[in-house]
Amino acid sequence: MNHIGSKSVPAHTMGGALNQLARHLAVWAAIACCAATVGHAQNSAVSRAAAFAPLVGYTANESGGRISMADPRGDLVAVELIRLHLLENAAAIRRGDFRSVRTIRTDLPAIQVLIDHRGSIRCLFRPSPRGGELVLWSDDDFVVAAIHQVLAAPPKARVRL
Repeated sequence: MNHIGSKSVPAHTMGGALNQLARHLAVWAAIACCAATVGHAQNSAVSRAAAFAPLVGYTANESGGRISMADPRGDLVAVELIRLHLLENAAAIRRGDFRSVRTIRTDLPAIQVLIDHRGSIRCLFRPSPRGGELVLWSDDDFVVAAIHQVLAAPPKARVRL
């Protein structure tokens, strides 16, 4: 018998536990060896998708507006990158961190209005078949006018993911 802590453990149980541990370690070693190959394939797919700029559209409406992004090719990796980018932008807008949102011009006076009135802005992400869109709206007419000003001025440079 072997002693672990204050309990006695039969030797045949210890051997089984060690065999199970050895099997788990072998599986994790195999996964680790393959991970470099899989990671390389994923990175090349991501870099291929990132090489193409998405189509970006701005639409104003009576309560705010929408920023839509789509991959014209419908590449699954690019679509997921667009969705991730939009989700990150939605979180930044909700925090009032408009300076990190790359799909809009941040040098406009309207950005300061949106920062100052971030509690009045609502932002929703909606997926679409080739990407997604951010829907921005407010009940405050001053904030809606600022959203319209931002959506009327597309970014200085083409948006790249």
